[in-house]
Amino acid sequence: MIWKAAELDPTNAQALNQVANLMFWTWKKGPIAQVSLGQSSVLCVTDPYGDVCVGFDVRIGKSENEIGARVLSITHEPAIGWRIELSSPLRHPNRHDSLEGKTSLQLFCRNTPRVDELASIAYHKTAAPAARAESAFILGRNRQVNHDMLGALSFYAHACELEPKLVLARYRMAQTLAALG
Repeated sequence: MIWKAAELDPTNAQALNQVANLMFWTWKKGPIAQVSLGQSSVLCVTDPYGDVCVGFDVRIGKSENEIGARVLSITHEPAIGWRIELSSPLRHPNRHDSLEGKTSLQLFCRNTPRVDELASIAYHKTAAPAARAESAFILGRNRQVNHDMLGALSFYAHACELEPKLVLARYRMAQTLAALG
């Protein structure tokens, strides 16, 4: 229902924030990939576009709770398929050491750039401090999960400035400060 509300009124900050929040937590099943654990790329026999784009977060494994990375590039290699370069080497989810050999595993995708876009639109479409604080919180959380701690800290501080009672922003700001040392 929230998707419909944002579709009917694409300037409604509350609806946009709710859709951005929902998208942040939603992992969509993508294509099957040939994975060489310990490498920072995967191969797809089928065209991954439509499911995966540069900037998306992906998880590789049997469920959405497995190995995660950011898509850096997608290139077509005619003899083999599509190579998806990732931000970090893949490791087996249940072991500390990388494993040799290829395995077919499911990709799960999250449209991180779209989450940022929706929260940013919401922020600029309202003057209400509570809605702007929620947008800043969503933008900060996206930065935090992508290990941009300084960016996250800036958004969390802004959210706290706009809405001092936003406990989640204060909590995440404390996490970010702890991570920064």
